[in-house]
Amino acid sequence: YSWEDVFQILEKFVCEKMKKNEEYQIALETSLSISFTVGRILNPKTGIKVIPIQKTLDGHSQWTREESSQQKEFLIEKDILSEDANDMAISIGITHDINADVKEFIDNSELEIAVCERFLLEDCGTDAIKNGSHAWALAKQINGEIGKRTGKLKRGTLHIFVAGPNSVMFYLGMQSMMYGKVQLYEYDAVTYSYYPTILFPQRGEL
Repeated sequence: YSWEDVFQILEKFVCEKMKKNEEYQIALETSLSISFTVGRILNPKTGIKVIPIQKTLDGHSQWTREESSQQKEFLIEKDILSEDANDMAISIGITHDINADVKEFIDNSELEIAVCERFLLEDCGTDAIKNGSHAWALAKQINGEIGKRTGKLKRGTLHIFVAGPNSVMFYLGMQSMMYGKVQLYEYDAVTYSYYPTILFPQRGEL
């Protein structure tokens, strides 16, 4: 019931607790929508260096953006759903394939989606991403595809569905200030469907 307040609460916390030119570690043991939001607040213009701490099969790890050997990229597929709509949906499958769930949600909703783009790791699973540099590279790949939108799609809303580590959403949020309108979603394991959470841009964004 508090999604409308989340951005202001997190932004206030960052402004009060985190200083420019300092380095912090942040444990994102929370929802994917909040991880994206924290990344967006801590975008590069803040001058604050943040390293996400990611839960893995081997415990907690610092997922820094240091360069490493080439890791697997997303397989990308794109469906044109409507010539008249302006919105775009992306589904990101890292821990598991969510394409069918996202398609069902869109089909049963009142959303008017022009393009649905699917990002899927071939070996999806809880250990599909190996480290922070891999997470950063995947977030950059998604960001690159979002940047290819036409002017018509840029004027619409970008709907984001994801199953994956919090660090990927954090890194994607860091790059999201130029995305225009963004609607995030969470999956409800009780109803087996998605529900909207935070809509950007938020009032008062720096």
